[in-house]
Amino acid sequence: MPLIFSPYNAIMANTTKTTMLPAMTVLFDLPNCIVVSTYVLLTLVWAECFLEARFHTENAVYWKRRLLIGFMIFNTLLYATQLVLYACIFFSGSNGVVRIILYAAITGINFTAVMLVLVFYVYLNMRFSGYPYRSAELKASLTRVSTVMTV
Repeated sequence: MPLIFSPYNAIMANTTKTTMLPAMTVLFDLPNCIVVSTYVLLTLVWAECFLEARFHTENAVYWKRRLLIGFMIFNTLLYATQLVLYACIFFSGSNGVVRIILYAAITGINFTAVMLVLVFYVYLNMRFSGYPYRSAELKASLTRVSTVMTV
């Protein structure tokens, strides 16, 4: 059946295009935030494993609480930033500029997450370097988790 050009078809095609383009941007961008959040959660698991593997005099409950609060703050900021950027995509007139800002923000978030993990890794290694390992099994477990973190 041939398509017939009519003003109604042109209006519907334009409406679908303006509605679907921002939605597709959001759908393609959301997995990136989920991956960053999961990577930071893996860092939290690595830090807990690190604390358990060393025989130290620090309060482990205090450290775990600080790590969990830091993770919650990071996730809150991550998803709040995403919500603001998505609202800008849907409610602004110039989607091209907002999309460039969105991609720049996501790139910045990715870089910041990796740099925070690197700084945290160096900090924990320097802070607890003088403490011995609790056992060979815990040292092996920490080595396995650290290998996953570097991949």
